[in-house]
Parts: sequence; structure tokens; C-alpha cells
Amino acid sequence: MSKEQLKYLKKQKREKIIIIISQISILVSFLFIWELLSKYNIINPFIFSSPTKILKTIKDLYLNYNLISHILTTLEETLIAFTLGITFSFLIALILYSFPLLNQIIDPYLTMLNSLPKVALGPLIIIIAGANTN
Repeated sequence: MSKEQLKYLKKQKREKIIIIISQISILVSFLFIWELLSKYNIINPFIFSSPTKILKTIKDLYLNYNLISHILTTLEETLIAFTLGITFSFLIALILYSFPLLNQIIDPYLTMLNSLPKVALGPLIIIIAGANTN
């Protein structure tokens, strides 16, 4: 390898190390600030919790052999929601493709619905559908 190539590779390695250290520093700083804000009630600890409480809960669930049960329940609910979302989306798309007039009538409403923040729709969906899979 030439001297220039070695210099370039050394520079690339140095940049990669700087990036990784910066990313880890941002994560640690975020968690530290979050913990402090929660500890001193600057943010509502009931809503936002704190990193230490989250880790303690995970540890307790693991020690009580409940962690896997909760993970599997979440996975099941996610897969059900994903399957329902794909199925209904496909059927709606098929209907709108098959009937162009209906597509033109419904389009402004779908555009308006799509512009809503999805996070705001979450509580409405929970109220309508319920919080259980039963």
C-alpha cells in the first residue's frame, strides 16, 4: 500500500471511532438527563418513567419468569395488528383501484386522514377497539 492509502485508511478509522464515541455519548447523555428530569419531577415520572425504573421492571419480570410471557404477548399483538393492517389496506386499495370514481370521491378524505399524526390516532384506536386481544 502506498503512503497516501495508509493515511486515508487511518483517517477513515479515526472518523469511525469519533462517530461511535459521539453516538454513545449522545445516548448516555440522553439517558442521564432523562433520569434527572424524572427524579426531580421536572417531567411526570408516571407518564415518562425513568431508565432505572424501566431496568428494574425488566429485571423483576425476568426474575419472576414473566418477561418472556410479556414479550410473546407483545409480539402476538404486533403480528395481529400488522396482518389486519396489511389485509384491510390491500382490500381498500383493490376497491379504490377497481372503482376510479369512488377513488376520486374518497381521495380528499384519505389525504386528510393520512396527514393526521399517527400518534394521535393511537388512543382513539384503543378506545374503539379496546386494550385487550380478547
